[in-house]
Amino acid sequence: MKKKIIALSMLVGLGIVFGTVLVRCHYQEKQEVKTVSNQYYKTAKTENKKSGVKDYLKPAAPDNSDITIYRSKQNNNHYYIKAKEVGIDTKSPIVVNSKGQLLGKSVYIPSYDTQKIKYKPYVHYYEVDLNKSNNIVTLVNHKQIEKSIGSIVYEAHKYCVKHAVKSRRAITQSQISKNPQLLNAAIIFYGYSEISQSIERWNELAESTSGWKVYIEKNGRHLVYENKHAKQSDIKLRPNEYRIQNDQITYESFIVHANGEVMKKTVSLQTILNYVNSEQDRVAEVYNMEHEISIEHLR
Repeated sequence: MKKKIIALSMLVGLGIVFGTVLVRCHYQEKQEVKTVSNQYYKTAKTENKKSGVKDYLKPAAPDNSDITIYRSKQNNNHYYIKAKEVGIDTKSPIVVNSKGQLLGKSVYIPSYDTQKIKYKPYVHYYEVDLNKSNNIVTLVNHKQIEKSIGSIVYEAHKYCVKHAVKSRRAITQSQISKNPQLLNAAIIFYGYSEISQSIERWNELAESTSGWKVYIEKNGRHLVYENKHAKQSDIKLRPNEYRIQNDQITYESFIVHANGEVMKKTVSLQTILNYVNSEQDRVAEVYNMEHEISIEHLR
């Protein structure tokens, strides 16, 4: 009887030990998988900022992409990732309507027509080695790793174009009343896009590749420079300027070779918003400009 009790006790003990080991292994794998997926999304976010599609697509995230994580057959701390990510179809039409700098010269930059843009899924494979301290996510060729891919340890199917496409919502009066950067972006954009047709100097601001600086004087004058890091003391020529009075915007420009003549043109703020919101590419450009404008109030 004693031998049976001892044998049973040993079996129970072994079961507890074995169960504890399984729980620990499962927990460790779960933590490793979490590390791998987090590192993948972190890398996707970094790469998106450097990508040519950053103005159109958000980085791969848990709510817009499929992800499958495999353990390597050769190394328990080595993982492979198969990701289905939202991308832009290469057949999407391109328009040329914005300016930039190339080798010191002003050039037109091509961009996608956001009203006709098409999206499609792209499948990529990555590897992550947890044996390395930095856990770098590396893009790999599927054929080269095919024989090393082991069992699936995690998968999630959340591919969704709607959640990946960046919003191009219309800009409203309410919105710009709470956002000075967006307000000034819309005014400057309209200035070099439309006002420049009658006051040519406003076209100078379209060529800026380093943002815009807006100094606001006590009397309400907004002085706008091409460089967001510009210092007023360093600039001799009187800049383009505008005043905001209720819902009216008055653009002004000092004409250098016209005996000091100042040209003016007044439009309503609603006219500016109607112009911007009439095309998706204009909306996108103003939203991008919002982050490239520095505003400083002069005492």
